[in-house]
Amino acid sequence: TSIDSLVTRMPSSAETSITSVAQYITQRESDPFLVVKALHDYVVTKIEYDYAAYLRKYYPPQDAQTVFRTRKAVCSGYARLMQALGKAAGLEVAYIPGDYRTLNGGLSGEGHAWNGIKINDKWYLMDVTWDTGYVNGSDYVKQYRTNYLLTPPEVMIMTHLPNDSAWQLLARPLSRPEFIRQPSLQPEFFAEGFRLISPKLSNIRVQNKVDIQLENSKNRWMMAEVVPQGHRQTFLCSPPTRKTSNIPCSLPGSGNHEVRLFSSQEQYGTYQYLGAFRFST
Repeated sequence: TSIDSLVTRMPSSAETSITSVAQYITQRESDPFLVVKALHDYVVTKIEYDYAAYLRKYYPPQDAQTVFRTRKAVCSGYARLMQALGKAAGLEVAYIPGDYRTLNGGLSGEGHAWNGIKINDKWYLMDVTWDTGYVNGSDYVKQYRTNYLLTPPEVMIMTHLPNDSAWQLLARPLSRPEFIRQPSLQPEFFAEGFRLISPKLSNIRVQNKVDIQLENSKNRWMMAEVVPQGHRQTFLCSPPTRKTSNIPCSLPGSGNHEVRLFSSQEQYGTYQYLGAFRFST
């Protein structure tokens, strides 16, 4: 979860080209997984997300050389630079175009791009753009993360839908309708040791109550809230608990509702967002 020291201590003399960056890292690190981590950290920390270009929907060239020179990119530029750095480091890196889910659970329709990377004859997935930061209202907040570094396929498919289903890296790829009807679970849900038992689908019709059943292997404190569509008020489904893997939630009134999950290591600690389900009554 910390930035690789090869990146933080890299001298400017090593940043004259994409090749020189890759050579600086590979000459000092032999573990291919840590080489990938360093390349990921370089792209995530050295490149700024071009939020102004994103807002006006007019994008400058996103090829790897331009991104390396300008230090600005949107998702395609991030993925192209990661691909070029990986190739210069002697790795096989794929550029994966596709789409992603928005916060309301639907496809963005804007398109997106991320990477597949081969390590020891096995393919892994990564999204350097999403590890760079996030949009907060009208601003872009830069925040280093590793949530989408070598992300397991069953986690990546929660949010990323590649144009080529083979890049889901799943034994049984999901169709577009199946992708959309999944709950919107974040990487933190899986990292915290949770496994979803039921319901397996979101965007479904239910009665006025729903039970969310989870496997809670790390015995975390759980909390859920429901937000009726069109309302600002939220309703607590049940008090925070860790003694059960069943979270009952009553849905107030008719219409569409979003049920949000949170967890914490302490009962009165900071609860982090894990994802959401959407139901209609």
